[in-house]
Amino acid sequence: MIAITVNHLSKYYGITPVFEDISFTLPERERLGIVGPNGAGKTTLLRIISGKLSADAGAVSLLDRLEVGYLQQEGEYEYQGTPYEEMRRTFDWVFEIEGRMREIEHTMGEIHLSDPAGYQKLSEEYARLTDRFEQANGYGFESAIMGVLRGLGFDDEEIQRPARTLSGGQQSRLALGAMLLRRPDILLLDEPTNHLDIKSIAWLEDYIRSYHGTVVIVSHDRYFLDAVCTCIAEIALHKLTMYQGNYSQYVVARDRARELQQKNYELNRREIQRQEEIIAMYKRFNREKSLRAARSREKALAKMERVERPQDAAGIRFSFEVARRTGEDVLLAEDLSKDFGTGPLFERLDMHVRAGDRVGIVGRNGIGKTTLLRILTGELLPTTGAFRWGTGTEVGYYDQKQAGLNPDNTALDEIWNDYPSLDHQTIRDRLAAFLFRGDDIEKMVGTLSGGEKGRLALLKLLLGNKNVLLLDEPTNHLDYESCQVLEDALLDFHGTTLFVSHDRYFINRIATRIFEMRDDGFTDYPGNWDAYLNHQQLENRQDLPGESDGQTRTMRKKQERQSREKEAALRQKRRAVKDAEDRITQAEQDVAALEEALTHTYEKTPDEIATLSRDYASRQAELDALMHEWERAVEALSAEEQDGR
Repeated sequence: MIAITVNHLSKYYGITPVFEDISFTLPERERLGIVGPNGAGKTTLLRIISGKLSADAGAVSLLDRLEVGYLQQEGEYEYQGTPYEEMRRTFDWVFEIEGRMREIEHTMGEIHLSDPAGYQKLSEEYARLTDRFEQANGYGFESAIMGVLRGLGFDDEEIQRPARTLSGGQQSRLALGAMLLRRPDILLLDEPTNHLDIKSIAWLEDYIRSYHGTVVIVSHDRYFLDAVCTCIAEIALHKLTMYQGNYSQYVVARDRARELQQKNYELNRREIQRQEEIIAMYKRFNREKSLRAARSREKALAKMERVERPQDAAGIRFSFEVARRTGEDVLLAEDLSKDFGTGPLFERLDMHVRAGDRVGIVGRNGIGKTTLLRILTGELLPTTGAFRWGTGTEVGYYDQKQAGLNPDNTALDEIWNDYPSLDHQTIRDRLAAFLFRGDDIEKMVGTLSGGEKGRLALLKLLLGNKNVLLLDEPTNHLDYESCQVLEDALLDFHGTTLFVSHDRYFINRIATRIFEMRDDGFTDYPGNWDAYLNHQQLENRQDLPGESDGQTRTMRKKQERQSREKEAALRQKRRAVKDAEDRITQAEQDVAALEEALTHTYEKTPDEIATLSRDYASRQAELDALMHEWERAVEALSAEEQDGR
């Protein structure tokens, strides 16, 4: 059965079309993802399907008796109770059914002997209500509510708080949870993964894959679309094109279609040019017969179908060049920690990055991922520990907040000030490649959108020819195809990349290693995001009885943490020995210099000789103390190493 039919739909804002004459059908239980550039009309289409907005032409029809649930990207919520109470209201109609069932039970008990006909009628109603009650999960609503709240990341404290005191993101998550519990026949979701962490998004993916109804999703999360969608609708240039499969399958099919259209366009253009040349030749002959032939060909040419040039949607085409290559060891970090005075953000962090690595840094919000990048750029100092860049490294940093951009510059000056050796035309050409064309190059940086600032910052990074790139959320504010072009450029990059990103599709394409930051430590996984998930699933399975060597994951994590603490203590004691040795060496050099000076007393006054003698005695005493300190450090190190065995 067809759940949604969109027939010749058009929408305009003034005389400007959002989309024109779009049509498609969506069968029941399909999961459609709507994609396209920013401003293409994705949310507008969703609002029209939901009935929140009217079309200027065409119509949307839904299968009879289907309930529609619409989750807006940003909503205004008027919550009265706690999250649990708000979710429980979703089941009010189920409780009404249950109340009616209790009434029928009571009445049936009174009339089962005196009114057989009435009893039979009530029995039939009771059977229908029981079916509806069971279908609505009336017996399991409590676990359903808690399952959704937990899945969307609410903890015990948040569940019992007044919902009106929650943050905007938390309130949006609550609205999503209530929508899911309602289980409408058609579910319309506008950016449902906003405000969700990665764990909650994974839960939502599983939930939607098992959903009984039809789902239409607008989302910038390509990995999410990959995981849940059975078909994709692309809105571009005011038109809609349907593709079967998930997001990755759509990208392959779209690129093939564009390649075919490009070939057809070129063949069509050459044929038109050939016909025009023949017509011109006939006209040069200037004979009646040739003029008739020219007119005949002109008529045929006028009727010839013109193949449209395919949309150059990617827009940005670039590559990251490197000025010189690095050594094999690009970055060594040991025992790094950061504390802003309220407790450690992270501690005991070790990292070894080699040439050519593409390291995706992941972890919960607030764990310190961006702080780590800022330490590696030198913008912040670590509280403890140290790191060093390898030979020949030249580091470029992309800041998600674009803090390096001057809001008082024009886009043109922003590039020219950093690269004054480039000529004016070269800079204009590079800006044009990043979609800054015409008057756009004179826009003030402070007036640019988030996406425009992101493109400008990426251009500055590109022109630097750095061999190490540190990227903080580089796909934020970029549309789908700009993300794809950035990914292609990074895949061709011959340097080393460390990046922080919540974009799992980006991580999956780019990463060769995943570095996970957690509250209980750090783990380095080989491979991309999919490989990381496989590692996680394997570790989780080893928590189950009969699937491990007797150790649960929690036990292993505890042992790993204890091992890291012992290693840190060992490093500290080794540093103490090394520090004592260095100070002894310096003290011995000072004592030797003073001894040398005391052998030439004939050149000095009695006061100078007395001063040298005091300095010599003082430095000799310090040397003796340092020797005792070194002995204690060696003994402590020996004991630690013995304990480790």
